[in-house]
Amino acid sequence: MTLLRGLEKWLEESKKTWPDELPKVLWSYKTSSRTGTGETPFKLAYSLEARLPVETGSPSHKAINFDEVSNIEGLKTNLELMDEVRDREVQKRERYKEKTKLYFI
Repeated sequence: MTLLRGLEKWLEESKKTWPDELPKVLWSYKTSSRTGTGETPFKLAYSLEARLPVETGSPSHKAINFDEVSNIEGLKTNLELMDEVRDREVQKRERYKEKTKLYFI
């Protein structure tokens, strides 16, 4: 539903140029945190925070202080914890569904 609203909003104004606008809408959707989980679909899929396109072209704090060894260790730790993160997100989603269900009853 959120994706459809985003598509309508962005593409309504640019009917002829919608192929150029579609990647922006999809990026916005993938990198916006969800109410039910508090996480972005990008993070749940790739175990990483998404970088903004602006961050790829200019030096950021992350890029300047990048250390490959500690990055690899951090990625390994994130992978080890990802099952726990996903389990926690499933629990959050279930609680959110229950709250929503009670609201509409």
